[in-house]
Amino acid sequence: MGAFFYAIYIIVLDHIAKEEDMLLISIIQLGVASLYGMVCMFLFETPALPDTALQWDAILCLGLICSAYGFVVQPIAQKYVSPEKIGLIFSLEPVFSAILSYIFLHEILEIQKYAGALLIFAAVVLSEILKGTPKQILSEGVND
Repeated sequence: MGAFFYAIYIIVLDHIAKEEDMLLISIIQLGVASLYGMVCMFLFETPALPDTALQWDAILCLGLICSAYGFVVQPIAQKYVSPEKIGLIFSLEPVFSAILSYIFLHEILEIQKYAGALLIFAAVVLSEILKGTPKQILSEGVND
C-alpha cells in the first residue's frame, strides 16, 4: 500500500509542479508531516529529549537532511523531471540502503533482501524500457 500511495503522490506532484510555486508546496508538506509526526508522538510514545550529543546529531541529520531536504528538493526537482524518471531514481533507495548499510554498519543482509532490492529496481527499469500499454507493446512486437 505504501508503494501504491507513493506512486500516486509522485503523479499528483507532477501535475502540481508544472503550475504552482513548489517551494511553498514543499514548506507546506514539511509542516504537515511535522505536525502529523508530533501528534503521533504524543499519542503513541512518551516524548523525551535526547541524552547525548550523538543522539542530537542523529536527530538533526535526520530532520534536516533526510526530511527537510527531501521534502523541499523532490517537488522542486520534479518540476523538471518526468514522474517515470523520479520513480526510477526512487527505486534505487533499497539498493543504496543495502550498499550503505554494508559499508557503514557492516550489515550483511540475507540473500532474499538483496534479491528484493534487485527486483524492485529491475521492475522500474523494465517499466521504463517498455513504455506504453501492454496492447501497444504486444502489437509492436507482432509487427516487428
